[in-house]
Amino acid sequence: MLKSPIYLVPYDFSEIAESTFVMALSLAKRNNGTVYLLHIAKTEMEEMKAQSEMNDMVRNLSEEGRKRVFVKVLRGNLYKSVAIAGEILGANLSVMGTHGMSCMQRLLGSNALKMVAMSSTPYLLLVKEQKLEKVDTIVMPFSFVEDTLFVLDALVEFAKQYESIIHLVGYYDKVEWQNKQSLENQKTARKFLEKRGLSCEIVNLPKDKSFEEELSDYLFKVNADLIAASYFKNSIVPPPNSFIQVMLDNDHLLPMLTVNGDAFKVKV
Repeated sequence: MLKSPIYLVPYDFSEIAESTFVMALSLAKRNNGTVYLLHIAKTEMEEMKAQSEMNDMVRNLSEEGRKRVFVKVLRGNLYKSVAIAGEILGANLSVMGTHGMSCMQRLLGSNALKMVAMSSTPYLLLVKEQKLEKVDTIVMPFSFVEDTLFVLDALVEFAKQYESIIHLVGYYDKVEWQNKQSLENQKTARKFLEKRGLSCEIVNLPKDKSFEEELSDYLFKVNADLIAASYFKNSIVPPPNSFIQVMLDNDHLLPMLTVNGDAFKVKV
């Protein structure tokens, strides 16, 4: 269990933000944690209005909810302000909703992933108005690239909350040195998780189709509740943000646990 975790929720008054807030509050109640609702305003008038509306929202919560929720309205750049707030608060997790991606966002990257790229705080991304009532099965895809292991620290904290079983899913590389490195990463991840008392299963996909297609099939096969994958920008493989975007836009609409690998390194 996390000890008094802090959940940061970027809040924009949309329906998906409301759903995300409910999710974060549920996590906080489950783990004796605290929720910080953060709205980034553009003008002084917007700032005052948002502060008033968020205060009213908190007042309408149950007594337990009121004790766990704090609100803050800031003016500034959305991405930088949320990242700085997460750092100052020492947030364990930022919980944020995403509406999926427009055609332009598929080319330039989603707003949610821009938030992740600016932050050192792990993110739980919920697609549309999702609920996360159980997390029995977490699927973590990885490859020969070491950066794909960066999500492990955040994964441990989250999996312990729900007593989840983790499926480490790789695929067979025909290039010998890549396949060898994938196996090494597999051993590293397994050792890391088992050392921390978590159950894991090892799965290597046959690569008859694209990794994304086979992973999607596997998510359905095991009735996965959550995907855990690292976000990293500097790599010799195609931009990983495109992989994360595909997973966020998957047919199963599964939530994703992710971290900015450039700022959040695994400690093996």
